[in-house]
Amino acid sequence: MTDPRDPSARPGLSCRILNQIIEENPECIVVTDPAGAIVHVNRRFEEAIRRRNDRPGRDYTLSLSLGISVSSGDHPVPLHALLDLADQRMYENKRRKKGR
Repeated sequence: MTDPRDPSARPGLSCRILNQIIEENPECIVVTDPAGAIVHVNRRFEEAIRRRNDRPGRDYTLSLSLGISVSSGDHPVPLHALLDLADQRMYENKRRKKGR
């Protein structure tokens, strides 16, 4: 018999709890996969941009495209390579958004 307090015994519940924590957090949160690709941006980010765009008298619309790259002590990557990868991912994100 598994311990009901063990999160691995109920993985669906763990995912729901983590999602709730991310979505209800008052901070803007970006979730990436291990390679640094963006997989989720919480509502706080989207709400902050929407609030800015809802202000009267604006001649433009704000949007946000992010690109993230990651390095660790185990596999150090030169700064210029990290910036290049983050830049590539930002433009991939921008292209995906335009395709919607």
